[in-house]
Amino acid sequence: MYNLVGNGYAKSRGPSGMYQHARNVLAQISESLREEFPAEIVTIRAFGSRVRGDHSGGSDFDVLVVVRKRMIPLEERIIDRFVEYEMSSGISFEPVIKSSESFEQEKRHGTLFYENVMNEGIPV
Repeated sequence: MYNLVGNGYAKSRGPSGMYQHARNVLAQISESLREEFPAEIVTIRAFGSRVRGDHSGGSDFDVLVVVRKRMIPLEERIIDRFVEYEMSSGISFEPVIKSSESFEQEKRHGTLFYENVMNEGIPV
């Protein structure tokens, strides 16, 4: 584990390459979304360079949110939650919202996106 200090937070990097502060914020977002939309959220997974630990300073967190059915009002509310956490934490997020049907199609076709999310991503 690395012990680094920056932005006022003591940070230690875990096995996924993510800092503890970021893992905590992702857990808070996940909990918030699951509480607000219990019937809609199927899964939430962080993926990409921030999870792998090979990011640059300006990288954001890629977060897949799979919902039962995509609806614009639901997507707007999910994005609003991410923005709220961006503002309070200073961490930038890039939510990717997919319906469970769409994500299952990605799985059936073995898309690169699906493979990356499942192989490199972590559930939150």
